[in-house]
Amino acid sequence: MRRPKIDVESRTLGLDRNELGDLLVQAGLGSPRDHALISLLALNGLRISEPLGADIESMDIDRAHRTLAIVRKGAKHAQSLDRHATYIVAAAVTGTSRSS
Repeated sequence: MRRPKIDVESRTLGLDRNELGDLLVQAGLGSPRDHALISLLALNGLRISEPLGADIESMDIDRAHRTLAIVRKGAKHAQSLDRHATYIVAAAVTGTSRSS
């Protein structure tokens, strides 16, 4: 995946909406694992250590929302997952098609 070209003087702190969309599209063209990881980072605002350290078997349902147990700042939390990220992670785990 190629990184987008940016101006040397850029003051942007993160990706804009279009760049994020492009990143998600490119991730979708890659492996299901990569797509799931990028989706968790982009759509749920997780830090890289959080999805990498999570046990996918710990996915649960809380008040009709899918949750994933993650360790954040030393304590375990149930993180509600974005609807699209839920489908993408489930597809990566089961090896099924990733249509959303």
